[in-house]
Amino acid sequence: MDTLFHVFSHLCGQQIDHTWLPGGLPLPVCQRCTGLYIGAVLAAALLVWFRPRLEGWFLWLHGVFLVAMAPCGLHWIGNGPEARTISGLVFGAAVVLFLTLWPMTVFGIGTGSERVESPPRSGGAGAPGLSRLRIRGRAGAGCYVIGLGAAAVVLPVVGDSGGAIAAGVLAAGIAAGALILTLLVVWNVVATVWRAPDSNLIRLDGRHGRP
Repeated sequence: MDTLFHVFSHLCGQQIDHTWLPGGLPLPVCQRCTGLYIGAVLAAALLVWFRPRLEGWFLWLHGVFLVAMAPCGLHWIGNGPEARTISGLVFGAAVVLFLTLWPMTVFGIGTGSERVESPPRSGGAGAPGLSRLRIRGRAGAGCYVIGLGAAAVVLPVVGDSGGAIAAGVLAAGIAAGALILTLLVVWNVVATVWRAPDSNLIRLDGRHGRP
């Protein structure tokens, strides 16, 4: 835990009066940053599992999540522990979502469930696994929002009333969230370099363009 405190001291103000103390143990970041990093982990897991289509109202909702940080973070509205945590949670989820868009476009990674059902077997039914994939793709956005909403309710309760085990789990989640955000930034850099115009790429042999 001491190592986490040292690492996150460069990223968070670590105000003790704005920090959850599950089991009497302070977390390595403040309540808002706790929400941010846990939100990043949760969003990444929900996106991978439910594979919602990244379009329409789903993108607009995450845009609202980003904008909502302004009045909360700048203290234009009242900020209690729960509000700080929830605003961080949805902001972290939005950051993860938008950091995935560019690399997924560059590398041609699809979203949602777009597989075609396998040819019918002798009984006339397609492969049940692919049917489940399509169902998960259609309902993915709704399931994602439900999961995020449940976390918004549970996380402040765990931070306020949890014990030492909860403190350890939250600390691990915070570290995982920071790692996920770092990897997403790196992935965006790689995607940008990969997408750079061929005329601007210089190969090791001094020529221009891709090998």
